[in-house]
Amino acid sequence: MFSLCSTDRYAIAVRCCIRLRTRLFQLISELSDTVALCLLDLTDLSSGLKFEGGSATDIVLRQFNNERNTHMGLFYDLQSDLRKAIGNHDQSLIKDLVHYSAILAQEPNGGKANVNRILWKLIIEAPVEVADLMLNSLTTPFDFNFVDDINGRTCLHEAAMSGTLRLVNMCLAKSSHRDKVDVYCRSPLHYAAMRGHTAVCPRLLEVKLPPNALDVDNCTPLVYATMKGSADCVSVLLKEAPVEVGVLSPGVDLSPLSLASQSGHVDVVVLLLQHEAKSLPNSNGEYPIHLAAREGHIEVCGLLLQHSGWDVPDKYHEWTPLFHAARNGHNSCVEVLLEAGSRVNAIDELGYSAVHYAAWYGHHACVARLHAAAAALPHISDAVTVSNASPLSDVDISSASSDIDHIPSLSLPPPIMPHRTYGHNYLDRRYLVQVSLGVEASPDGCSGSLGSGVRLHSRLNNITAQHHHLPASNPLKLVMSAGSDANCAPYSISLPQRDAKDVFVFQIPSLDLMSLTFSVYPNFGTKTIGRAVALPSLFIGIENNSQFVLPILDHRLHVVGEVSICL
Repeated sequence: MFSLCSTDRYAIAVRCCIRLRTRLFQLISELSDTVALCLLDLTDLSSGLKFEGGSATDIVLRQFNNERNTHMGLFYDLQSDLRKAIGNHDQSLIKDLVHYSAILAQEPNGGKANVNRILWKLIIEAPVEVADLMLNSLTTPFDFNFVDDINGRTCLHEAAMSGTLRLVNMCLAKSSHRDKVDVYCRSPLHYAAMRGHTAVCPRLLEVKLPPNALDVDNCTPLVYATMKGSADCVSVLLKEAPVEVGVLSPGVDLSPLSLASQSGHVDVVVLLLQHEAKSLPNSNGEYPIHLAAREGHIEVCGLLLQHSGWDVPDKYHEWTPLFHAARNGHNSCVEVLLEAGSRVNAIDELGYSAVHYAAWYGHHACVARLHAAAAALPHISDAVTVSNASPLSDVDISSASSDIDHIPSLSLPPPIMPHRTYGHNYLDRRYLVQVSLGVEASPDGCSGSLGSGVRLHSRLNNITAQHHHLPASNPLKLVMSAGSDANCAPYSISLPQRDAKDVFVFQIPSLDLMSLTFSVYPNFGTKTIGRAVALPSLFIGIENNSQFVLPILDHRLHVVGEVSICL
């Protein structure tokens, strides 16, 4: 015989409550799914429309998602309960939930992966003492070789992303996946540099993680550290590894110096220049100083004045950095560039100077400064200097005057008339067809009229009548389309018709090939409610203003309405 202490009885009671709640949750979810399917069936019967084709697939997807949510609900509850227990510093409940996670890990269909993902995420977020409590409460040691099946990240990826050096060291000591990359081909060093974790980057470099590795976006850890603006991470990467700072990543413009200049990270620009980073143009011919001037980074522009491209036009608009600064109204950058000797009279591919764009966009200070700089330039006379010697001084005037045929004719050639194409030039081989919907009045005694051109069954009429006071929320639409030989796009109108008449015009090479299709769709989807078809035989021998009434059939070949047209 043995007796249980109060703590053991409490733990057993908690486990029983958790199991009971799990079973109740499953039962409620199953009943909810049954009710949802019954509601779908009732809706199908009340509307008289069966779910077929794409709609049947939608129901299967809903069923799949319901089953998936039922299965994942247990893990969502575990994560939520653990997060609340950590927030309340309830150590007893944390232990019980960690013990319960071992039971959930035995669930089929990825139970262990889901539990590992949840536990490691909470261990990273929790304080040190709580994280140690969770690790020590596990009945089996934590699997540090776990790889997330969603994004391919390891525990080391997540630890490096959080910047927790203690957990990074723990993963390096117990995991064998230090060199593994995720689905984006990023190593843990990519994420440490991306987040600017200065303490983690040197530790990952110590274990020989490649510093020049490229991800799917052709970015290296240095590129991410540069975009983050973390001078400390950039310094570590430049000192600890032979990073080629002046070489562009293949296929894209990801020069670290260009990225730092565009973002205005002055400290990073200084570090890169100290390590002999090269000022190189991107695919548009824009140098780093072009990008800095466009964004208005004054200090960066001052640092790059002694490097390549500071007064070179780009390849896109033939703009120098002065153009970019003037266009965006960065007066301080304009001052720096003009003091360095930037050409104020340079023109772009359209023949405009920088002052033109400053004036066009209303940057008055830039206009005044550019005008002052232009006025200070040496004045160049517009007069043409004529030589004292005549061009004909060495020519025999008598012989020149005798050869009258050498005098060019001053008469102009006749004007060139543009070629014009009129309607009759192409209608001799094609037919212009005009289909009018709504010209025929509704027959007497016909109920449920939605307009003079379309009449639907009373059941569908009730649907539109409920929304008749909201023109923007018309639930149905009619789409008219011609045969494959017609050069036109389908014509769509809302039901009920807002206008008295809708006209559908198209061209076709032969009336013998003409066919018309009228389809009724819901405005919120693409499921066909009904369709009327006019075959080519209907139009044999027709004349102008011929009228037709076509029945609209649903997928069971039941008549659900009719459409009246005039050709």
